[in-house]
Amino acid sequence: MRVGKTRESSTRNAITLVDIGGTKELILVVGVDDTAELSEGKIYASHEFKAPTGSVKGFYDKTSKEIAATRKKAGEGVNVLPFVCVGTPGRFVSGVIQPGSAANLGDDNHEFDAVDPAKEIEKRLGVRVFLGNDAIAQMAHGLKTLLEKRKTRERLRASKVCYIGPGTGTGGGFCKVNEDLSLEFYTDGHIYDILVPGFEGKVAIPFTYDGRAFKANLPYEKTKLEDLLSGRAIRQIAAAMEREVLSQGLTPMFLPALPEFKSLRKKELLWIISHENKDSPLNARFLRETFLQFESPEKAVIKAKPTVRSLFEFEGIILGKLIECIFTGNITKLLETSQWSPKDKKKAAETRNYLIGGSVGTRGIGGKVIQDSALKYLKKKFPAAEFSLYPLIGETANAGAFGTYTFADKKQVLEKIGLS
Repeated sequence: MRVGKTRESSTRNAITLVDIGGTKELILVVGVDDTAELSEGKIYASHEFKAPTGSVKGFYDKTSKEIAATRKKAGEGVNVLPFVCVGTPGRFVSGVIQPGSAANLGDDNHEFDAVDPAKEIEKRLGVRVFLGNDAIAQMAHGLKTLLEKRKTRERLRASKVCYIGPGTGTGGGFCKVNEDLSLEFYTDGHIYDILVPGFEGKVAIPFTYDGRAFKANLPYEKTKLEDLLSGRAIRQIAAAMEREVLSQGLTPMFLPALPEFKSLRKKELLWIISHENKDSPLNARFLRETFLQFESPEKAVIKAKPTVRSLFEFEGIILGKLIECIFTGNITKLLETSQWSPKDKKKAAETRNYLIGGSVGTRGIGGKVIQDSALKYLKKKFPAAEFSLYPLIGETANAGAFGTYTFADKKQVLEKIGLS
């Protein structure tokens, strides 16, 4: 991938870009110029929808149907090339999702094991699919944006960069920015199953509320990074905190701030704080906006503010510890099938530049608290080292989709443009 200006195309050619996330999917039909460079300003069709749940077949039936419909929406006069670029959760070996690496898709952690997403879409649509990890797509576009700024470009030139994206899950990516600003990606990019030193087994997170000390017990025998730093992690930690407070016979901390709180029955309240409830309203956005971003006169909200802030500060400490693991090359992963080679560990070591993405890592005051907490931890741990965090704030909602064009074979795209 190179950074550069796009040229106008004499023919309106376009390519289909698909960003598959654990929460939603985004499909774009975007123009490409006569040099096969993406023209991000020319979006001929777009469609966003909730990510399907259920069977693998149902997932790709729905996804493929929406892709086909969006391609048709591009309209007359637009030559939609027979290619689809897809970014999706998962660690891939020969295009196949490795065990447990696409836990944010479907209803089961292993439902998508051994699935070949490109083949699933190709057999339904009859087009060539270029596939890659969704976090790598985010990283590619984030870097492209940063490298367009002169000062940042010179700081990142000929340096190692790591992307950490705490969103629904926790995506990651690693690359070298070469002298000519081309990007050289390495390692499988996956960080979600890294074991954070001191938090590898059963975890009890200490917290205080109304002057009393408690411990929130997480429901894992083996705890990995994504269980500690992600939207899902925040939901699980908040629910565990609330369960602990209620078990002491005290008034709940977060539940009273829910608009529907007074009308909820006990059974419904218990389901909200159950670790099995993937749709609990005690999510990162609710906590961030209700207790940190917006002022509220409600006593219950004011009382729980310090606890919520400490939760986001804890997220920052985990981010700092993750960066420590990467910087020192001390990387151990939960899954035996995804352990890094000594060569990859050495390549990632000494990385000082980090792109921070994802809704949890960047949004609002919560994102700022996480970043500040991480830098504070790193300053104390490595007083002589200088780390740079580049939050991808202002990234468009289309960033992940745009980044999937990194996976395209530009020679094939050029050939089709030449035939149009």
